[in-house]
Amino acid sequence: MKCFDDDRLDYDPETGIFIWLVAPSGRSVGAIAGGSKSNGYVRIKLDGKMHQAHRLAWNTLHPNDLISPDEEIDHINHNRTDNRGVNLRKVSKAENSKNQSLYKANKYGITGVGFMPEFNLWRARIGVNRELIERHFRRFEDACAQRIEWEVFYKFHKNHGGR
Repeated sequence: MKCFDDDRLDYDPETGIFIWLVAPSGRSVGAIAGGSKSNGYVRIKLDGKMHQAHRLAWNTLHPNDLISPDEEIDHINHNRTDNRGVNLRKVSKAENSKNQSLYKANKYGITGVGFMPEFNLWRARIGVNRELIERHFRRFEDACAQRIEWEVFYKFHKNHGGR
């Protein structure tokens, strides 16, 4: 389907890939448009300006529901290069923060759970509406259970934390 923002591009919602219909200099008609940036997102240069492919994809699929400045496009499966229509959802910044990947530095395999050696206790934490909620436990399992309970209660996305 023709790209909403630019008729030089074709977008395939099944693959999430943009193809050049009219190629800029140095590109070929039929070539894949764009490339990955260091942060993992695919960007496409149009008329000297960089555009995020997932935003172009959303606007192409939903021309009557365009992205406003206070909205974001979430990659449901956390793969920033997967711009298929089924993997994109329009959300607020607060809602997008409820579908984060597990941080690489995480030592325990669950978001929001850590050990406090000075007290010999496990800590469960969650941030909701700019407020930090925290409880302490003697057992790792109890801290994990509390964190998961909070995620359900506060309606975090099922993929939050990479689980």
